[in-house]
Amino acid sequence: MIAPALPEDREYLSGLGVGELIDRNADVAAAVREAHPDGVDAILDVVSQAPDDSLLKEGGRLASPLGAAGDGSGRFNVMAEPTPANLERLGELLETGALRVPIQRTYRLDQAGEALQALPATHTQGKLSLAIA
Repeated sequence: MIAPALPEDREYLSGLGVGELIDRNADVAAAVREAHPDGVDAILDVVSQAPDDSLLKEGGRLASPLGAAGDGSGRFNVMAEPTPANLERLGELLETGALRVPIQRTYRLDQAGEALQALPATHTQGKLSLAIA
C-alpha cells in the first residue's frame, strides 16, 4: 500500500499497514510514476474530486467515496448506506477489532466548538471525537 504522508506520520501509517510513503508535499503522481513505471493495480482516493487514473496499470481499479471514480469497468464509487444492517455490521467489526478507528483526541460535548476549530487547524494521526455521555 502506498500513501502520501508527512515524515512524522511514517510510524503511524506503517502501523496501519502502509508499506510505501510518498512525501505529500511533493508531486505525488510523479513520485508514484517514478517508483511504479508500469502503474499500480488499484487506487482508493478519498480526497480528490478528480483522481489520476493515469497511474493505473491496464485493467486497474479506481475507487472513491466522493463519487469521483467515474463510470465503467474497474470504477467503484463506494458509498455507505446507514441502514440498520450496515450499522449492525459496522458495530460487529468494531467490537471484534477487525476495524479500528484511531482516536487522537476526545472532546466533551460542551467543547464541540473547540473540536470544530481544531479540525482544519490540527495535524492529526487519528480522528477527533466528541464524547456525548
